[in-house]
Amino acid sequence: MSQPQPGPGESVISLQNISRNFFTALQRQHDMLAFSIAGMHTADPKAYEHFSSLSRVMPVPQAHLPPAQMRAYARGLMLRTTVNDLLVLAAECSDFRSRCLCPCTARLYWLFGKASSSSCYDIWCDMALTFM
Repeated sequence: MSQPQPGPGESVISLQNISRNFFTALQRQHDMLAFSIAGMHTADPKAYEHFSSLSRVMPVPQAHLPPAQMRAYARGLMLRTTVNDLLVLAAECSDFRSRCLCPCTARLYWLFGKASSSSCYDIWCDMALTFM
C-alpha cells in the first residue's frame, strides 16, 4: 500500500534516513578516531622534526614543542575535537530547527541550568563550548 504524498509546504520525516545518516556519521567518527590514535601510537619523533623543519619557517622557534609534549598536546586536542564532533552530530540528529525537548537531552537542560525554551542545538553548542 502506497503512502500518501505530502501536500505543498509539508515535509516527511524519515526515521530510517535519520538513523542511517546518524550511524554513518558515527561510523566515520569512529574510523577517524581509530586512525588518529593509530597515528599517535606510531608517530616517529624524527619524522616530526623533519616535517617541522620542511617549511623552513617557524613563527616562534623558541615555542617549538619537543615530540613528547606535542604528543600530549595532540592527544588533548583530539579529545576536545572528538567530544565537539560527537556533540555536533547529536545536535544535527535532533531537529534543531524546531524548538525540541528531546528526552535524551532533558537531563542536560537541567544539568546546565538552561531554560526549557532553548533548542537542542543551542544546548549542544553551549555544552561544546563548555568542554573546549
